Amino acid sequence: MENNPNQEFLHHTTIATAALTVAKGLQRHGLDADKLANEAGIDLKLAASSDARVPIICLQRFWRIAVEQTGNPCFGLSLVDLMQPGIMQGLGFSWLASDTLEDAFNRLVRYCRLLSTAIDMEFTLKDDTYALHINGLEKFHDFEYASSDATMAFFITLCRNAINEKIHPVSVCMQRPEPPSACAQEMTAFFSCPIRYGHAENILYFDKSMLKQSLPYAHPELARVNDKVVMEYLARIDKDSITLKVRSHIIDHLPNGAPRQDNIAESLNMSLRKLQRKLQDEDTNFKELLEDTRRNLAQTYIKQNNRSIGEITYLLGFSEPSNFTRAFKRWTGKTPAHYRESA
Repeated sequence: MENNPNQEFLHHTTIATAALTVAKGLQRHGLDADKLANEAGIDLKLAASSDARVPIICLQRFWRIAVEQTGNPCFGLSLVDLMQPGIMQGLGFSWLASDTLEDAFNRLVRYCRLLSTAIDMEFTLKDDTYALHINGLEKFHDFEYASSDATMAFFITLCRNAINEKIHPVSVCMQRPEPPSACAQEMTAFFSCPIRYGHAENILYFDKSMLKQSLPYAHPELARVNDKVVMEYLARIDKDSITLKVRSHIIDHLPNGAPRQDNIAESLNMSLRKLQRKLQDEDTNFKELLEDTRRNLAQTYIKQNNRSIGEITYLLGFSEPSNFTRAFKRWTGKTPAHYRESA
């Protein structure tokens, strides 16, 4: 029996709204999206249901059919106006409510499995330039570059929506070969920066100062609520992962005081020993997750100037402001007051 060249991707899925967006693009060309989706192995009615996922192999086939049927090598880029924050569910709204674009990109990397279980993202800073690396599908046989075109364009669109300006990256690297001249011109016009094709990675480069700007719709508490929605969604699609479930329960319990590990185990309907073993299997432990969750929430709340230190102390489950201050200084090297002044 011949081996499937995409064997390692057989069990990976992507968010179904990606398929729905491709379908809308096909409909704009007067094509039968339902028929073409069926050819790719996708049922659009099922894809429209809550929490729906589609196999990556089927979605890549759908992208390929779409490019072939439309004859448009820039089909992925042509879908930009159809890409709204809601297609990423809670993550899109968390993005808009983030303090800065730096904060938004960190969220994107943290929860990128929502978009695709095979995608790999890294957000790095060198000198005064941030780089978002988007990889994971480069080993996919017959990968359709329209999908990565759309993904990279979508992230730029999210930036523009969040900051109310037509901002642009410093430069872009794409794994795809250089497209035909007309498409290449569209790419340059959209990204408004130099584009390097045939690169080893997909990378978006940004000026540090731009990503540090405060966003007009920043709302840390709303971002936190949507983060929880994302974590719960990921816990549903990745039932074997206990880390996301524990984080979600920690957030719920914190206003009532620092949660105990045995209480979290009970709320998850498992023994303490089983919880410890599952966390160990995922290279973490309860203490580490509690510390990390508190630290992330603390930095978010401190930037929210309308919250007092006393209120933040309560929200994070500390018994005294002095205990919170000591913990915050251990995490950041600064007191909460100094961190707020420099944020």
